[in-house]
Amino acid sequence: MEFQASMQLLAERARFLTGANSVAVAFEKGGQFIYCAATGSSVPEAGAVADVTRHPLDECIKAGRATRLAVERLSGATSVQSFHLAVPMLKDEKVVGFFELSPGASAFGDADIGAITRLSALAGTALEHLDAAEHTESLIGEAEPEKPVPRLRPVLWHAPESSPSQTHAEILPSPAPADIHPCTGCGFPVSGVRTVCVECDAHRDDPNYNPRHDRNPDSNPAAELFALEKQESWIEAHGYTIASLLVTALTAAIIYWLR
Repeated sequence: MEFQASMQLLAERARFLTGANSVAVAFEKGGQFIYCAATGSSVPEAGAVADVTRHPLDECIKAGRATRLAVERLSGATSVQSFHLAVPMLKDEKVVGFFELSPGASAFGDADIGAITRLSALAGTALEHLDAAEHTESLIGEAEPEKPVPRLRPVLWHAPESSPSQTHAEILPSPAPADIHPCTGCGFPVSGVRTVCVECDAHRDDPNYNPRHDRNPDSNPAAELFALEKQESWIEAHGYTIASLLVTALTAAIIYWLR
């Protein structure tokens, strides 16, 4: 519809610029030239096939240039000569349509031919847009439907849940401490079947050796060694998740209260 409206406007513009009695515009489709717009008197209907065997259309299409045909008519007692005009529409040096004008009160001059030539270039551009639109519609019809995009998993904003292996590891009991007991001489931790430490064993024959005085009385290695690592409580292990849930609940309560 936009193409038909454009052609009709160009035909009316051509008649206004040249003073022609009638103007018809045709374009090539399926090996024939079909009229698509016309204005004036005694014009062909839109959709009619043009007879390109008559002059000056035959010469215009074959030569690819504007052609005038002299026509004799009587004006009172005087014979007046006028010219029918045919101007081609070109695309890649090939005629794809034409403007056909019948003379009005005056004959067509070179200025009229130049004006119609410029209008035919505009008509050729409109024809190119029509071809592009039809080609695009055919491509859209042949295109395969788009495949659905796979849904992405949401990103967790809280601490990840522990895996079954991790949960199982958390509930396992702590290994029993090794068989460690204090030295009978100085109280230093020893293990296994030993009853005294290496230092006490080395100074066993020294009567002046006092193991309890030689060692730092403030140090308590046995207590440090036997001390077990503090177990992390359940609240400390899941504190981040609990805090996240509390913030979410508080936010929801504030939104509900504001409503």
